[in-house]
Amino acid sequence: EEAKAARLEQVKAFHRDFYGTSPAEMAIVGDFDPQEITPLVNTLFGAWRAPQPSAPVLVAHAEVTPVARTLNTPDKENGFYIARLNLDLNVDDADYPALLLANYIFGDGGLKSRLMDRIRQKEGLSYGGGSNLSAGTLDRAGSLNISAIAAPQNLAKVDAAVRAELARAAKDGFTAEELAGAKSGIMQQRLQARTDDGALASGWTNYLYRNKTYEWSAEFERKLNAVTLAQLN
Repeated sequence: EEAKAARLEQVKAFHRDFYGTSPAEMAIVGDFDPQEITPLVNTLFGAWRAPQPSAPVLVAHAEVTPVARTLNTPDKENGFYIARLNLDLNVDDADYPALLLANYIFGDGGLKSRLMDRIRQKEGLSYGGGSNLSAGTLDRAGSLNISAIAAPQNLAKVDAAVRAELARAAKDGFTAEELAGAKSGIMQQRLQARTDDGALASGWTNYLYRNKTYEWSAEFERKLNAVTLAQLN
């Protein structure tokens, strides 16, 4: 209702008060001459300052009471399973590289992950699913997310399989072969991403926003490759 009631004058006022390039980060990747680009950027954007100040919106980690909920949608033929655990986690934490590898093995490694091997290859419950690990950059609001699509009548079986695989990982840990595969998979993803100019530029603006450079990325990859099986488990 609020979106329907929004007026053009309100949109213009918001743009006038809050849009600008102070503070801002710009990254340009490719074949260009900095001596030509820098004056142009300053001419186009240097004086574009918003009247209202801005600051990062930090998110605080919170422990929440577990809840299980089913939303019945009779008009939809497919079912969707999602689970989330809030984590007090930051990308600079010493154990973040090991947790990232564990998540890759569990559900972020595509069809080769433990979760997809269980719910697709072995039990035929789902054609798509996996897990995702999120860590704070400026704050400590992280999370572990697990999702899968399945026929509605199979959602309970998917939930049971997820819980069983989490319990197995916690109890028995992972293998040296899985660790090596996870390191290789994540490194291939990161190397491939850096072949794309858009991804490089986006990476630069993200690092500049955090007062870091790609040296942080290089150091993180050294930490990732140094994780031992004992540390992983």
